[in-house]
Amino acid sequence: MTPNKYILTPPDDLHPYVPKRENHQKEVYPDFDPWRHTKEEDEILLNYVSKGYYSTSKVNFESISARSSLQESLPKLSDQLADQFSQVLHIREGQVNKIFSGRSDSNGPFFNDLCGPGFALPSRITLTEHRRELWLQELSSPYASLHKLSKHIPHGLKRRQVLEQCYIKRIPLKRAIWLIKCCNSIEWKALIAKQQQKREDKIDVNALLLKEWTDNFVYIMEKLIFEMTQHYNDPAQLKRWRGEVGYFLKLLGNCYKMGLLDRDIFHHWLIEFGAKVENFEFLPLTLHIIMIFWDGICQKAQGSSLSQPSFLVSKTAEMLLNKYYTISHSKSMIDDDKYIINDIKKNNKIKESILSTLQMLICKLFQDQSLEAFIFPNSSWDLYKPILYEVTNKLQNTTDEGLKCRKKLELISYRNESLRFNSSLREREDESDTGSKSIGSGTGIKSDLDICRLATVDTKFTQMLDDNPLGFDWSSYVDRSMHHVEQIRQLCLWAIHPSKKSHYEASQLAAKLLLLKINSTDGFQEYVIEDVIWSLIFQVAKLTEHERCFLVDLELLYSLLNVLITYGILKVSTYVRKLISSGILYLPESNDKFMHCELLINLKISPLMKSQYNMVLRNVMEYDTSYYQKYNFDQLLRQSEEMKQNINQGDDLKIKSYPLSMKIMTAEWYLTKLCSEKLLPVNRSILMKNYQIFCVDLKAFHHYYKWIEFVVYHQLLSDIESLEALMDILLCYGKLFSQLINDHILFTKTFIFIYTRILREKDAGSYAVTSFMPFWKFFVKSFPYALNADEELRSELSAIYEEEKAKSERLGKNRQEALQVYNLLKELGPKSASLNFAEVFSTSLRSFLSLKGSDNEQKKFRNNLLLLMSSNLRDYNKFMSIYLKRKDFELTTLKYLISYKLLTFDIVHNILGTPFILNLLNERDPPQSIYFELYKDQYVKNNYSGLLAGCLNNSSQSYELLIGLLVRYGTLSSLSSEASKTIVKLFRESQMQSFEILNDILNYGNTKKDTVCDISIENPAYSYRMLNFTNLWAFQAFTNYLIEGIISKNNTSNSYLHEFLFEMVNNTNYNCLCAHLFDRIEETPIIEQVAQVFEEDFFHRCFSKNHVNRNYMAVVVEVLTSLSQKKHKDSSNDLNISEGNFELLHQTMNLFCKMSETEIQGMEMQLDIFLKIFSIHQNVLFHYIVTSIQNEGPQKTNGLINVMYALFDKISFNLRLKLMLYEILSSLKSYCIFVSTTGSDNGSRFEVPEQLLKLPPFQISSFMKDEDDSASAEEKIELGISTVNIKIKDNTDKWFIFNKREDQYWCKLHNEPYHFINNFQSGAASSFNNSCLNLSLFNAIFRRQNPK
Repeated sequence: MTPNKYILTPPDDLHPYVPKRENHQKEVYPDFDPWRHTKEEDEILLNYVSKGYYSTSKVNFESISARSSLQESLPKLSDQLADQFSQVLHIREGQVNKIFSGRSDSNGPFFNDLCGPGFALPSRITLTEHRRELWLQELSSPYASLHKLSKHIPHGLKRRQVLEQCYIKRIPLKRAIWLIKCCNSIEWKALIAKQQQKREDKIDVNALLLKEWTDNFVYIMEKLIFEMTQHYNDPAQLKRWRGEVGYFLKLLGNCYKMGLLDRDIFHHWLIEFGAKVENFEFLPLTLHIIMIFWDGICQKAQGSSLSQPSFLVSKTAEMLLNKYYTISHSKSMIDDDKYIINDIKKNNKIKESILSTLQMLICKLFQDQSLEAFIFPNSSWDLYKPILYEVTNKLQNTTDEGLKCRKKLELISYRNESLRFNSSLREREDESDTGSKSIGSGTGIKSDLDICRLATVDTKFTQMLDDNPLGFDWSSYVDRSMHHVEQIRQLCLWAIHPSKKSHYEASQLAAKLLLLKINSTDGFQEYVIEDVIWSLIFQVAKLTEHERCFLVDLELLYSLLNVLITYGILKVSTYVRKLISSGILYLPESNDKFMHCELLINLKISPLMKSQYNMVLRNVMEYDTSYYQKYNFDQLLRQSEEMKQNINQGDDLKIKSYPLSMKIMTAEWYLTKLCSEKLLPVNRSILMKNYQIFCVDLKAFHHYYKWIEFVVYHQLLSDIESLEALMDILLCYGKLFSQLINDHILFTKTFIFIYTRILREKDAGSYAVTSFMPFWKFFVKSFPYALNADEELRSELSAIYEEEKAKSERLGKNRQEALQVYNLLKELGPKSASLNFAEVFSTSLRSFLSLKGSDNEQKKFRNNLLLLMSSNLRDYNKFMSIYLKRKDFELTTLKYLISYKLLTFDIVHNILGTPFILNLLNERDPPQSIYFELYKDQYVKNNYSGLLAGCLNNSSQSYELLIGLLVRYGTLSSLSSEASKTIVKLFRESQMQSFEILNDILNYGNTKKDTVCDISIENPAYSYRMLNFTNLWAFQAFTNYLIEGIISKNNTSNSYLHEFLFEMVNNTNYNCLCAHLFDRIEETPIIEQVAQVFEEDFFHRCFSKNHVNRNYMAVVVEVLTSLSQKKHKDSSNDLNISEGNFELLHQTMNLFCKMSETEIQGMEMQLDIFLKIFSIHQNVLFHYIVTSIQNEGPQKTNGLINVMYALFDKISFNLRLKLMLYEILSSLKSYCIFVSTTGSDNGSRFEVPEQLLKLPPFQISSFMKDEDDSASAEEKIELGISTVNIKIKDNTDKWFIFNKREDQYWCKLHNEPYHFINNFQSGAASSFNNSCLNLSLFNAIFRRQNPK
């Protein structure tokens, strides 16, 4: 085959590899399909191309032409030709086809001059949907000519549509990027033309387009991620989804590299998206995307940039640590109700895989980024600290890396601790010794009285218990905030306090929280909770009767313990063993054994515990024989039989004569009896009768709710009236619904079925006039998760909600509809042709009040009144007002009408006024219906301020009601402010009786008239010895009242205020609640004056020769921190410092600076408080420093800065204090830099002091010196003198423990440096530092210090 010369004529379109004359062969185009060679082409390549082609010479002398020289030089030139060709390709891809996002001209084009003079963007054409679809299909085909398609682009392809079509059609990436570039450029061109026509101010068109394209990329990425859960049960769709996600990630990555989207916006979205992802199923893909773009998100910090971390890096660190915490504390990794993981190994494998990925990313941040990326808020640091130690543990494999890692962790830990103001100075007493130590000198009260005075109190926890809002997620709260054993004591003491009697759910709520904590991943062991509760019981038993009445309500205590026993949290056998082993029963002088006997008698006892129970009662027979004679186990069984007989006969149970244990046994018997009998319809009277027996007489709400479930599930309710009574009971005790009803969804569905399918037809008249709207609203508000989990329930509730609204509207608008319902209610009577409103109202009201014994007749007249109310509420209220104006009734009559929903408190208030309402609320007769208590509670909450004002106006007659309203509702967060103001007003109006009023508030609920201690008017601060977390709200108002009185009388001097404040603190024995006593002060001058008193006192005592109480310093910090936070919250301003205190602060800093390091170390505690006070006022002090530099020059103020730097250099004994001062200097530097960037009034520019610019960055070398620094320095100084390195790297064999008595060495001394000690050891015994333990055997001392 002879070679042919190449045809150099250009092709019409894209030239194929195969000539056109060979039509029988498939045409192959370049850049789309690889070249496939043939045998003939291989022969040509070997025989001609490799040897070169030449023609035979025509004459002889041409044989010695330039052929030989060319043949030798061509191979040498081939490398140069290849380089030139590569450069041409780079120019084409890097410049000609590149879209520049960072041009100097923000409105410059996306294409440049290298495109050529003939370059033009594709034009837009209008195509039908079918033709546009064909165009997209051709674009997605690699065999279609792009040259033909690139002439026009259809309309309708813009941003999101372009991206969606790209991943749906799987358009090849190069073509997809070409399409994105063209659409982007066309948009740019249109925006530029539009801007030029309007002649508006120039906007950054490129940035605007990049943002919009980035938003669309983000939208589609989120959409694809969340579509994953829709294809679980369809393998084909799941495979398609995986392909779409994979393709879109490739497209996103190419556009990211080419600058077709805004990287900063995309980075922030990606981290925020990772933070908000809660479903673990989306987390692996999210982490995969983060890893793809990791280098762009977290660029490796180098050099001086270590001290300036980006906000995004800190956000990333917090997101990763939060996900690590969430996953490590989660039991299941699949959040799907339809899929349950039975394979624990598989679940653990998934969990370990995700945790390993998070661990790898956190370690990258820890190694490559600034340490400031791990500075977190106080609440977050408590969660992230153990995680950070755990994750970075694998970085400590080698000695050098381990040392560096430990130093980093120590710096991060101390820096976060230095930002906190939770005082670590307070002396904590051991829990077991709480009852044996005295409260303090001068109080004269035994510590046993103060079981409510805890070492630490979570006031937010107390507020949440008081509120207990419907639908609150207690599970998340327990995992997030309940970490200390002390909170268990606080929970139990709250549940049994006399002032909490109105909290009917207290014992059930306490049991719920304890169960949630036990079942949480980091929960307490059951025996720990049991020991804490039984130890609390032993402390309660030591109280005298008067003291016990002040702090504990025995009925609430019995109820709480029995509920905990029912749930298995407590065991009576454990209590009996503790009681016997303590020896209390055998001590003649001990009176607490009688309390234990009464408690044991009221606990639910199993028959198997009969002998142990009787043995305890026999042991006290020589002191009191009545316990065994009246309450031995056989006697309790006889009493139980008497109660059963009384229930069967319907007699009075004589409640007070029976212990709670027998009531529980009787309730179990009665529940079994009701459920085992023949199924009979249940009407309203049976519901109320069993409510009286279970809930009122036997105190067994749990058993009553079990019977309610039985009645509902068996559909035994007879009519609408009984269903309405059940609704009132469920709403009145709404906070028990979530705890005592097992399946909320099934129960509500059955309730709806009974209402709409059974009773609607059976009792149509009552159905038409009775509204169940409050119950539907209650369920929707309380259980939103149930509506999300069950779509059927959501649709049923929506339908019945609309039906209730339509039913009410029909009666109000259509009089014929009301007449039909009226005739339906008459049943057997003659049908009426019209509805006479006045006649029906007067007849029905009179008959309803006169026929109280006849249920059926009374029901008919009540329905008539309800019909009138639904059909014309305005006329109904008018006729009811006429009835009230006659005043021909008694209070019981009005209460009776309210109980049956025929009268409202609002009508009574409008007609008869507030005094009559107060008399109605103050009436102590039991209501006829449970609805009265429900409605009264809602009315008081909605009209709280008006009722308190009415009580104040008539305080002589409504005093008891006023105290009851304050105690019962004053602790609610929504009403606490109004209650506090009312108490202060009450104190002002009755100044001589203010202490008696406080005494009545503190002893509310106490059945004994004699109190523990009376409050003396001569010494008001003495009353603060009764302060505890349950009455803090009352003392806050009392404190506000006293301080206002002192300041108004002595406005010019702080001496009286100082005397009162510190006498108050002394009487509380430096209680941790002191800081919260000022939370109700609203006047800013008073807040600042109180803060100045505490600051001034500290500055005077700071260098006092007398010993300063550690708890005193803790109180000072807590008070100042609380006041500062309160002022910042109320007015967004910082706490000011007086001129006198500023001078004292300056003098104190100078004194610290003049002291040696050893002397400062001896005053470490005072320096800690001083730095915290400085931090509280730092914004005010920084403003003063900058203003002084601007007005008086840098010489005067630089002295203060120099003192701070000198003090910074001296603090080498405590890294935490050094970091606190570093934080102050760093904040001052930032503040000065900020001021220097803003213009001043006089036009001069502020210069940042040179000392601040030299502040070292936040890294290890700035705070920890290497151990070889001193040695290397000596080598440099002593030139020519060789020094011996006495440091031994392996000093494990150098030190031994010597026994002086036996005169021999015992063993090697394992001494590990302080900063080598691992605070979070993972079971590795090798890292345990036993030097202190060994030295303690010989009375030796090992001083543990921070590294220098």
